[in-house]
Amino acid sequence: MDVAGSARSVVLGYPDVEAYPEHSRAVGVITGRVANRTAQGRFTLDGTTYHLPINNGPNHLHGGLEGLGKSHWNMEVLGNEVVQLTHVSPDGHMGYPGVAAFIVTITLRGGTVTREMEGRPDRLTPINLAQHNYYTLGAQKCIRHCPVIIAAHGYTLVDDVQIPTGEIRSVEGTPFNFRTA
Repeated sequence: MDVAGSARSVVLGYPDVEAYPEHSRAVGVITGRVANRTAQGRFTLDGTTYHLPINNGPNHLHGGLEGLGKSHWNMEVLGNEVVQLTHVSPDGHMGYPGVAAFIVTITLRGGTVTREMEGRPDRLTPINLAQHNYYTLGAQKCIRHCPVIIAAHGYTLVDDVQIPTGEIRSVEGTPFNFRTA
């Protein structure tokens, strides 16, 4: 709700669902099985190396070109405030081991939206889901007019292909310092 009490959209997106595959790789999707980048499209689990399709430079991004964000989900309305999305990813899909059932419960209470995301695999497999919405934050012209506070004291350094190095640096004196508005 805006200040006057009328509803307005704060989530960026396209007016028609048909526009998403053509214009956007990740706007508004639930990314996974693994959100973000998997270095060189491979990981080792219990002594077995798995190879994932490369779709972002030398890396695998957001579950691949046919990841959860490009999958069809079932939706069930569970009341006036709750919807539940479900999807089953088969063993080997996009290179990931095991069957994984995903459940996303979205609840709207007052002006608060919550998302509970679950992955239920039939065996050990990496799962890291993320909601990939973009928000207007009420900006009329650009984001520079929105006060933002992020109570983070550090950020993770990434390499030249956006893979985290593991090094955490202080936000002090950097453009990543949002500890005050």
